Amino acid sequence: MTTAPFASSATPPQPPAPPPAAPSWRPASLRADSAIVGLGVALLAAAIVISTLYSRADGDLDWSTYAVGLVATIGLLVVGAGIRLTYAGADGTTDLSAWPMSFGAVGAGLMTGVALDDAAASAYVAGLLVLALAAVAYVLSPSAPPVVAAVLGLLLVYAQTLDDTGLVDTEDEGFIQAAVAVAVFVLLVSAVAWFLPGARVVVGVAAGAVAVAAYLALMAAIAFASLFAGFASFDPEATGPPEEPSYDNDVYVILALATLLVAAWLVAAYLTDAPGFRLVGVAMVASVLPAGMAVLAVEHPSVWALVVGVLGGAALVLVAVRARAVATQSRPTPPAQAGPTSPPPPPYAG
Repeated sequence: MTTAPFASSATPPQPPAPPPAAPSWRPASLRADSAIVGLGVALLAAAIVISTLYSRADGDLDWSTYAVGLVATIGLLVVGAGIRLTYAGADGTTDLSAWPMSFGAVGAGLMTGVALDDAAASAYVAGLLVLALAAVAYVLSPSAPPVVAAVLGLLLVYAQTLDDTGLVDTEDEGFIQAAVAVAVFVLLVSAVAWFLPGARVVVGVAAGAVAVAAYLALMAAIAFASLFAGFASFDPEATGPPEEPSYDNDVYVILALATLLVAAWLVAAYLTDAPGFRLVGVAMVASVLPAGMAVLAVEHPSVWALVVGVLGGAALVLVAVRARAVATQSRPTPPAQAGPTSPPPPPYAG
């Protein structure tokens, strides 16, 4: 009786891995609508800004110019809500309604500020109105644009509160107080937006851009104040040369707060893997640090450049070493050399 040869013990080949899923694209019609909505929002926003700037150019309210901005604002709000109700929250249609309603909320605040003019509560009324409309827009279309609009409204209320309470003084330590106020606002807004996954990156990066611009403006203001401090402190009855005030502490505090913000953005970049946080961090370091050196008028800028250059180079070398280690570990290891295989036994012939 003859039996079949022994079956081979080799592992059967694994099935090929499935191809990666194709990226999900919105239909061409929705993509075209998004582009058209962007153009329409941009033009209507320009009309609102023009109306805001020129409605009271002569002191009195120019109703014809004001009416243009008012109609544009109402149009953004109504059309945005109408698009939301028309699509009934279909996939891929959020931005079609979120952008008009968000810009309409900001436009409502601007138009309210123009109407109230110099009233004591105009900033509060305008800011709270933007917050309320942005909240409604977020409920209808949960996305980042309404949150950014709410941040602008909150910024208006925040700035007016600081001005009314005198927390930011224009003299003495005013620059330090302003820098602290900016850092507190950025961290507070970013912390609140962190609980909104769809808006945490956009809001955090937008707030970071505001911080970079604000700190650069503070450095410019300090440089301007230092330049004219000698003339302001000149006393004709003094016997000696005037003592010029020093703003070195202000600069060091601003640099310290900028370092704190950059550290927070690097942590956010690690947690979200969003390049925007790294971008604002680079912008802060590459602009505010050289500006601070210029204001301080350091005697040996090459030493500062050497220190930051060595630190930056060390960080890149560390990443290069880690990348080499990861590449070595992921490299496939060659199979162990096996000895000669013996042929299978002959078929049983009994």
